[in-house]
Amino acid sequence: MNIQPRIAPVGDSALLVELGRSIDPTLQAAVSALEQAISREPHPAIIEWVPTYCSLMVYYNPLQVSYQELASWLEQRCQRLEQTGPIQRR
Repeated sequence: MNIQPRIAPVGDSALLVELGRSIDPTLQAAVSALEQAISREPHPAIIEWVPTYCSLMVYYNPLQVSYQELASWLEQRCQRLEQTGPIQRR
């Protein structure tokens, strides 16, 4: 299964990393892998993250980092997982 992350803003202090649009064990594994990668090496501006079956909501302090900077940081995490896990970029 191809899992293609899509990162989108949610208000001014959150973003959504969407890995798919269905409930699927492969997607859930990819979300868990991304969540673990963030917990091992957290960005200092991230306040918390909330996993779902197919996405990860990330809340952050917009006074510490811009949306673009954090989205880029998360894309880098996805690229790393791409090499060792199920996530594939678009």
